Amino acid sequence: MAKLMAVRSKKHPYVKRLLSRASYDDVHEVIARGKQLKGWRWEKTIALIELKNPHWLDLASEWYPWM
Repeated sequence: MAKLMAVRSKKHPYVKRLLSRASYDDVHEVIARGKQLKGWRWEKTIALIELKNPHWLDLASEWYPWM
């Protein structure tokens, strides 16, 4: 079972791009990781995004091309 997490989506509802994603087999791991990320400083979150996606490409851009 793969699960995608939207980081800070409630705080920033205008977010339009998926910048980072992770797959987990256990829903409890997803919940724990979400809580961990919410506790991070914004600078640390940005550093994680830039480590995995340095050009800030939308990782979901091809999922729904008509949008």
